[in-house]
Amino acid sequence: MAPPDRSTRFVDTLLPAFEQAAAIANALQGRVANTPKTSEQSEVKAALTIADTAAQEAILVPLIDGFSDCRLEAEEDTPSVSRFGESDSRDRIVIDPIDGTFRFYLGGAGPYAMMAGWAHDAVYQAAVVALPTERVLLVATRGGGARVAPLPIPDGALTTRAIAVDATEPGTNGVLVSDTVAPALHEALRAAGFVPRLAAGGAISV
Repeated sequence: MAPPDRSTRFVDTLLPAFEQAAAIANALQGRVANTPKTSEQSEVKAALTIADTAAQEAILVPLIDGFSDCRLEAEEDTPSVSRFGESDSRDRIVIDPIDGTFRFYLGGAGPYAMMAGWAHDAVYQAAVVALPTERVLLVATRGGGARVAPLPIPDGALTTRAIAVDATEPGTNGVLVSDTVAPALHEALRAAGFVPRLAAGGAISV
C-alpha cells in the first residue's frame, strides 16, 4: 500500500503549480498556433501549442524534488521529462497539460481540462484536475474523497468536507460527453430528456 502522506504531498505540491498552469493556459486559449507533433497519426493527438508545453513544465518542475523517482507518462516531450525515474518504478505520474487542444483549445471554444495523477502499483492514489474556462479546480486522494475550489484558489478553499461532483448541469438536464461520442448516442440522450454538451475528451466527460 502506498503511504498516504505521499498522496497529500502530491496534491499540496501541485496546488500552486496548477493555479499557475491554469492561468497560463487561460490567457493563451485561442491565441496560439497549432504546431502538430509529427509522431502522431491523428490530428487530435498531434495537436500541440506553446501553451501545452508551458503548462506541462509549470506542473512538472515542482514535482522534481519529491517525485523524481516516479515513472512519468507525460503527454508532451518537454525538458523536465528526463528528470523522472525509470520505467520499472512502482510509482507512476500521468500528466496531460491540456486535454482538448485540437477541438476546443485552439479555437478558444472550451471546455478543456488539465490533469495530473499519481499511481502506486497501477492504482491511482491522488489526482488534480483543473477546468480553466470554468475556473474550477478538483483534487482527490484515495479514500479521502474529492474536493473542489474556484480558480484562483482562495486561502483555505480546500479544507472543506468532501463533496460529490457529477457531469450534469443543474436545472438543464445537461450532460457532458466526449467529443468522440457517435451522433446516434446524442440523439438517444436527447430522446431520454438529456441535453448533451461536448467536452474536451476523456478527462471532462468521465
